[in-house]
Amino acid sequence: MKSLCVLLFTFIASVAGGAMPDFSLPGVEIENEHLDNSRCASGFMFRRFADVDRKDARVPADYNGGHWGHIALRYAHTPRLDVLRGCYEKDGTSAHFGITPDGRIICFVNPDCAVSYLLGQSGFGGKNMFNYWAVTVHLLTPGSRAAPQAFEVFGVPQQVPGDPNFWYVYPPAQLDAAAGLICGLQARYGIPGCNVLGQSDLRPGGAIDPGPMFDWFGIYSRFSAGFHPGFFPSALTDIEEGRYVAAEACRVMTEETSVRVIMALGYEGSGPNIVRAYKFHFLQDELSPDVTDPLKLQLLWHVYKLNELQCGGERFGSSWSALISSKPELPQVMVKLDALVRRGEASSE
Repeated sequence: MKSLCVLLFTFIASVAGGAMPDFSLPGVEIENEHLDNSRCASGFMFRRFADVDRKDARVPADYNGGHWGHIALRYAHTPRLDVLRGCYEKDGTSAHFGITPDGRIICFVNPDCAVSYLLGQSGFGGKNMFNYWAVTVHLLTPGSRAAPQAFEVFGVPQQVPGDPNFWYVYPPAQLDAAAGLICGLQARYGIPGCNVLGQSDLRPGGAIDPGPMFDWFGIYSRFSAGFHPGFFPSALTDIEEGRYVAAEACRVMTEETSVRVIMALGYEGSGPNIVRAYKFHFLQDELSPDVTDPLKLQLLWHVYKLNELQCGGERFGSSWSALISSKPELPQVMVKLDALVRRGEASSE
């Protein structure tokens, strides 16, 4: 009954255009500091569901307000809340949430009531214009710079092979807060882990955030936030049969096949761009557009874990089926990999 009353109040407030109700999640500390469209120099920073113009060509034809199926993360290029708010008001942009370096979670736009405008042109998994599909999270961090610049909280920026930028490490408090928020949003809206994405996933070649310092593997392995398959087990290549399977996998996973696997996972765009986009999320120690042997093994492991956990979704399943029907060597390698993994699990018991 209580939840029904909350939903009813949210609907009435949305239709009436009154003050946005506060947003809360069980076990997650959230500060509500809602944006005010009257302060926006360019018209609006967010739109209530009832105010979204469905005749606007930028609004997807199948948009169904508030039925969030994704979470999307960006960095803000600044660690300062006042600077970020100024950008929102000047540019007519917004995020549902911001997370400060010390782990404060700020609700700018209640996702139960309104669409935020953070992502622009975007596409993944057959959908586009992700402002209308994703709850958005802005991470207050410098992100990256073309040259190193001092930010006390973030320490000395680091470079990653294959990329010229200098990247700032996310403070542990910020990562932990992001994980808690993601888990809470996944539970509230029934969002699958595979649908927790970065801007770089949505705009390959045009976006690089939240960047290689955002620990996707860490927040999944420690909190079950989002999804990460882990990494191809190095122990498998310590034995002769494992080295043989790895070599066979690298032979079968040609550059063309590797790109097709990345596309089956949902990425859209040209080969080099989606290779880099995939690495930004799942293989962050090297960011070149090259299809390397570690990338081939990682992709194979990614698909193996999706099949094992049965969490790839219908679109991935059909794309993967089409791929293996044209590449019969691929499922053969997967069978050999599965046998190795099971043998290793049995010997460790």
